[in-house]
Amino acid sequence: MARAKKLGATATAMTERQFIGPEPIWEGLSTEGQLKDYYNWCNYRFEYSVAKTSLINYLKANNRPIDGFQSIPDYEFMTVGWTARLLLNGQAWIDEEAMGRFNAKIEYLYTRIGIARDEPRKTTIKYADKISPGLELCEQMFDVILNTKEFDEDVFVTYKARGIDSKVAEAYLPTLNKAIEEMDMATSGKHPEITEGYANYKTETLRGLAYCMSEYRDALGVLVKTEEPKEKKVRAARIKRPKPAEKQVKKLKYAKTDDKYKITSIDPRKVVGASEVWLFNVVYRKLTVLRAIDRGGFTIKGSTIYGFDEKNSGTKRVRKPEVVLKEIIDGGKVSARRSFEALKTDHVTAKGRVNEDVVILRVF
Repeated sequence: MARAKKLGATATAMTERQFIGPEPIWEGLSTEGQLKDYYNWCNYRFEYSVAKTSLINYLKANNRPIDGFQSIPDYEFMTVGWTARLLLNGQAWIDEEAMGRFNAKIEYLYTRIGIARDEPRKTTIKYADKISPGLELCEQMFDVILNTKEFDEDVFVTYKARGIDSKVAEAYLPTLNKAIEEMDMATSGKHPEITEGYANYKTETLRGLAYCMSEYRDALGVLVKTEEPKEKKVRAARIKRPKPAEKQVKKLKYAKTDDKYKITSIDPRKVVGASEVWLFNVVYRKLTVLRAIDRGGFTIKGSTIYGFDEKNSGTKRVRKPEVVLKEIIDGGKVSARRSFEALKTDHVTAKGRVNEDVVILRVF
């Protein structure tokens, strides 16, 4: 038989040993230590699905109903399934208290079947299956308390480090609350059917177990409240790449040449990213200078130039275009600025719109 993945040890001596060899068998009435050895041997050798199958076979052999057991997660059959396997193998010498725990767990599983039938599509059951490794650890901790009859905080810390986080704790708390509620109901004497399931427990023992389980519940509750959520990675803002100059000027409408003033437009792609551009409307004799607002320079969309500073840009009408245009085209940046400032016509706010009457004189 293929060996299942070994479950980790608890902080107690019984789980520090590794069991190999034949299945443990003893004579006479079982002791608590022998049962613990047997349970750990099964945990080491088999998966929990074997425990479920063993209990189902035991119930069949005793003519008890088994409908709905397949809907319960496998990890809930640990210990009770191994006890059923022990009984099926002919080991009937189990002490009275162990049989009481065995019967009580079977009654609890029958209540779980009722829940599964009433709410077959409850999303929490599917969610619990996804985090079943952590829930298995919670169930193991439950069995440790059941066997030792005490809540050891050091043992809980060990289990928590192995995979009991806030989500697992939150998913397991309803199961634990149900078990504590049943123990309280059994000790009250007001619910005969539940009291009968715990008949092999003394009232004081059962109250002590309920108290220990309450401590276990409080520890899980603290874990749910105090665990800080993991920081989400903040994705850096995506930097939008500028379009290539060829695509920006694709729909730009401008005058390539003008025979009257004998001027020719420069390549409009040079406008993209430039810091200064000079434009001349040949129909209205308007000279426009646009100065970029930042180092990124100009961009073009359709027939409009964007990214210029309105305060440092402007438009003026030219009375002697032949003289002024020559100074703009042949001179430098400072010369062009002086020629523009020397014009006595009104200074108006510049617009970045370009059309078929506008010649692109030069850029800087």
